[in-house]
Amino acid sequence: MQTYIFLLNITDQGIKGIKDFEKRVAASKAAFKKAGGNWISTYLTLGAYDGVIVAEFPTPQAALSVMLSISKLGNIRTTTLTAFPDKEVAKIIKKIS
Repeated sequence: MQTYIFLLNITDQGIKGIKDFEKRVAASKAAFKKAGGNWISTYLTLGAYDGVIVAEFPTPQAALSVMLSISKLGNIRTTTLTAFPDKEVAKIIKKIS
């Protein structure tokens, strides 16, 4: 499975309902699982982004589908990064001519 890092910004709507945070996370985890994903970790952060989710999905289409479904609720905006673990990077580097 491919690893993805989702950078989150909480919208004005999302911050107004921040007390529902745990409920939203639980619903999001269920959506990830239903799409074949694996939610690895969640962090709220200080700085340019309000939060980070690290997850795995079997296909980019599955990752996109889930994040679009969650984003359309209006509580967050996301930036998605595809992540490559160091062992995979080492294999890729060996192929560079």
